Amino acid sequence: MENVTLPDDAVNSFKKFRRNYEASNRMYNELKEHVGKYVVIDNGNVIGFTDTYQEATEKFGKIDGVFIELVTDKNIFWIL
Repeated sequence: MENVTLPDDAVNSFKKFRRNYEASNRMYNELKEHVGKYVVIDNGNVIGFTDTYQEATEKFGKIDGVFIELVTDKNIFWIL
């Protein structure tokens, strides 16, 4: 199997996404006040809530490494 090297910008975007994901887990107690909404996190800060995923991606999806997730009544951890 051949090794593939990802471009630096792709690696950096994923690292930022992961940091935003980790921030969402740290602030879950604050986020759970918004169950049923989509939270948008950039640079470790909430930058918005929307009613639909489509609305979130339309407003914030072009931000590199942005994390968008539905706030649920239980904190779901993903393995990244």
